[in-house]
Amino acid sequence: MYFACVFVCVDLTDDMRKQFPLMAAIASRTRVFPNQRITRLLEFNRNICSNPNNMNSLHEWDLTLDNKLVEIEGHILPQEKIFFNNDSVYAGEQANWTSSMNNKVLILAKRLQYWAIICVKESRQIWERFQQILIFEANKIGFRISYPSIRYFVDKNDRVLFNKMMEDIASKEPLQLVVCVDSRIHFKRYCALKTKFCVDRPIPSQMIVLNGKKENLLTSLAKKLAIQINCKLGGVPWYVDIPIEGLMVIGFDVCHDRRKVECDFGATVGSLDNKLTKYISAVSKHNKGEELSNDIANHICKFISRYRDNNDNKYPDYIIIYRDGVGEGQIESVYNHEVKKIKKKLDEMYKDVEIKMAFIIVNKRVNTRIFYNQRNPPCGTVVDSVITSPTANDFFIVSQHVLQGTVTPTSYTVIYNSLELHESMIQQITYKLTHMYYNWSGTIRIPAPCQYAHKLAHLVGVYIGEEPHNDIEDLLYYL
Repeated sequence: MYFACVFVCVDLTDDMRKQFPLMAAIASRTRVFPNQRITRLLEFNRNICSNPNNMNSLHEWDLTLDNKLVEIEGHILPQEKIFFNNDSVYAGEQANWTSSMNNKVLILAKRLQYWAIICVKESRQIWERFQQILIFEANKIGFRISYPSIRYFVDKNDRVLFNKMMEDIASKEPLQLVVCVDSRIHFKRYCALKTKFCVDRPIPSQMIVLNGKKENLLTSLAKKLAIQINCKLGGVPWYVDIPIEGLMVIGFDVCHDRRKVECDFGATVGSLDNKLTKYISAVSKHNKGEELSNDIANHICKFISRYRDNNDNKYPDYIIIYRDGVGEGQIESVYNHEVKKIKKKLDEMYKDVEIKMAFIIVNKRVNTRIFYNQRNPPCGTVVDSVITSPTANDFFIVSQHVLQGTVTPTSYTVIYNSLELHESMIQQITYKLTHMYYNWSGTIRIPAPCQYAHKLAHLVGVYIGEEPHNDIEDLLYYL
């Protein structure tokens, strides 16, 4: 007699994700350290091999199962030097320079003179303390902040009143920034804030949640927020050395929000300077569930024109496009639908000059795990043989250090390449870009332009629902 097995797929709700004890309990089961994972894999292997029925099934297909993990050769890229205005530091073995940033002056610090605060009354006292800390910490890194104008409101979930208050503030004087201070995470209020100041009144905006629970975290929060706000105004905190001149990097991603039934949104982000610190962005609608972009080629042409305006009338010599959100079965469609269109448009722009371009698929959701002496491999580990495809130009990079569990490498597949650069140079540039995401003073899993595109697509797809105003397209307002 056979009993049917019923599997019910359960996703975590937003409320569940906010429950720290629950998420910690889940993490304790899912984040397995490398030595534990190796032990479990080998035990699973022994269980299979000790069962004659399993072995007979393998023999029928002329398959054998090794009794040990695959041994591979990789190489480790050198630590990156992080450049500030007055100093430089190495990223370190954990690729995190947070503790080294004290009193480091930012590469480009803006001056914040005209800004407004909309603060819920119950957060008034903690905001007044936090404001002093923010101004003090910002001053240490060269970011000068004047005192803002402030309006307080009672938390009554009155969206009409909140919208009127935002409109009154924005219409009375030219502002560089609008900040909403709330005592809790408020989805509808966040949507209203971002819609107002990304679409109706194009002004960079910031939501800050302050309550008694964060009393001991005000200084660390102020340090991070100062860098984030400076970037939203057009400032630059740091950069890494880029070994080639005339490079433009581009990121693209699509946000599929299951709560929205009308459409999805894709975001394209491209660099405008040789140090890869300044970006321009564009957003376009997609049919619901559609991954392929009809507008990426037009967006890239627009970015190149803006790049030329910023670089003495010169087009970029090299273009690297990082494309996220593509499954293995979609690669051919992406090549035919996106790469060919981009190449055609660029050939029209560059005319007789052959464009040097690479199109790289970025995949974070991989099952591959890489171990180094029963530990996680060091940051900057690159593997480009044995476990890669024999027919494709692909490689893995471990760019992040994790404190818990086994690190997951990121897979990169180059589906078009006319750069005339050595493969190792593409790997090196890709790793460097994981240091350039300005919302975190450490490396991330994917190149910065890819993460910027993801953040923008998520902001528009989940919270705004329409294309942002062009007046802020050259600011990192979506950080």
